[in-house]
Amino acid sequence: MIDRKEVICTINRLRSQGKDDAYCEAKACTHSLSADVWETVSAFANTHSGIILLGVDEHHGFEPCPGFDTSRVIDQFVEGIGDGSPSGARLANPPRYELVRLEVEGTEILAIAIEENDVNRKPCYLIARGVASGTFKRVDDKDLLLSKAEIYELQTAGTPVDSDRRPVPETDASDLDAEQVARYLAVMSSSKALRGVADDAQALERLGITDKQGTVRLAGLLTLGVYPQQYFPALIIDVAHHPGTEKSEPGQPRFLDRVTCDGALSETVTDAVRAVLRNLRTISYVDGVSRHDTPEIPEEVLREAIVNAVAHREYQELFVGQSVVIDIYRNRVEVTSPGGLWGGKTLANLADGTSRCRNSTLMHLMETMPVRNGDGLHAERQGSGIPFMIHMMRERGLPDPEFYAGIDQFKVVLWRPSAEVAPAEHASRRKEMVVTSRNVTDSIPQSRSANTALDILPTMLHSNRVSLDFDGSSHRKERLQQIMNFVEERAPVGIQEISEGLDINLATTRRDIRALLKAGYIQATAPAQSRRRRYYPAPAGHSPS
Repeated sequence: MIDRKEVICTINRLRSQGKDDAYCEAKACTHSLSADVWETVSAFANTHSGIILLGVDEHHGFEPCPGFDTSRVIDQFVEGIGDGSPSGARLANPPRYELVRLEVEGTEILAIAIEENDVNRKPCYLIARGVASGTFKRVDDKDLLLSKAEIYELQTAGTPVDSDRRPVPETDASDLDAEQVARYLAVMSSSKALRGVADDAQALERLGITDKQGTVRLAGLLTLGVYPQQYFPALIIDVAHHPGTEKSEPGQPRFLDRVTCDGALSETVTDAVRAVLRNLRTISYVDGVSRHDTPEIPEEVLREAIVNAVAHREYQELFVGQSVVIDIYRNRVEVTSPGGLWGGKTLANLADGTSRCRNSTLMHLMETMPVRNGDGLHAERQGSGIPFMIHMMRERGLPDPEFYAGIDQFKVVLWRPSAEVAPAEHASRRKEMVVTSRNVTDSIPQSRSANTALDILPTMLHSNRVSLDFDGSSHRKERLQQIMNFVEERAPVGIQEISEGLDINLATTRRDIRALLKAGYIQATAPAQSRRRRYYPAPAGHSPS
């Protein structure tokens, strides 16, 4: 239930930052409901929940509007959302909402809480404009039109798809690598799949590599093709090594290295792993009288991230012009693939050990394809890939992989150890990882390991970070600093996300949040009892008490 305290907190936040944000939109609408309100409703329903404040003027310091006609605006909203006359509905797939009159500074305003739609009720769009021109998403304080690719992803997020099974025109068995085909058929010869087949042509059809006319399916071309890029030039892995922490920083060369990895998927994955490894540092560990050299990011983690990118990416026609991209920065490696999450997967259940893959034929071929010389795809459908990556990174004392999901894009971020501290100093310095960029709308919470191996890694702190001054154990100070950094980078952020993201007990998180609030390091968007309560850093120049 929206209450007055929550709205007051929200208005104060908007005044402090001087603009709307990703979770709140204020509009004057003094005498009638403005048409662009429906764009905001669509955006919140398609992206995440949010609050619309009507009768609040952004252009005059978010002051309540004298003369605001609350009753008329309510009637117009209820009619447009579809709860009045059916003929007056402005939206397809309208969201659930809560509407409350409130008095603020002696003037009545209207607060409307919009809930995000379930996956089977997206997209929400303006009927008069149609789905292509009337579907919006929320990015910061803006309502932006969705692209065709984003709309497709919303429409099919819970629907079985077969893009990987579509036949590729003008192809036949001559487009397949004969040696690889022979090896694969030999491996599969004892399987039930090839029971009773008369010849290789029927075997290829039975395995989903070709259709009945002998045309090669996309999945077959990608895994067994001589050169799939003859038909799909962009289905490559593009590896780029950047000199700084962002792309194209002033005064720096654009790339330190650039590799286009093409061929069948086993080749592209192997080449991409090698390209990344040669641009990473090697760390030496001494065990007794032996020295072990290993990449700063485990090779197994890199391979898993890259295999996942090609296996789970979107191969629908709107996306085959997009490549899987690997960006190597001074402090991290990012693996970005086309297509959002699919089949009920969300950022909250991504690492729950269940497997859902939009490309079932491709995945089957990848997991049954023979491996040569230790290289290849190493794919499996047990849902263990992400937990494996997390375990391997923690074992090395590295931060957990971070996962960012947009409507039509998915990104994995692997943090590198810092090179800014000389090796001799590593033993006396601890690492504190800080997120430095967010390029995709949504994110999955990250976890941070307390592994003692962190002791060998350096400190990485932003120059604008505030250093917390609290009495108590060094462990608690470190935990408070982690929470503060997490809030600063992801604000506004809820307590559940903080708890899960930092792998801290919920009760402990609540206690620490109260301490940070009391000390003035962070502020809340709503009263303590509100389910929409989120936290953000105190304004610049604030002096903690």
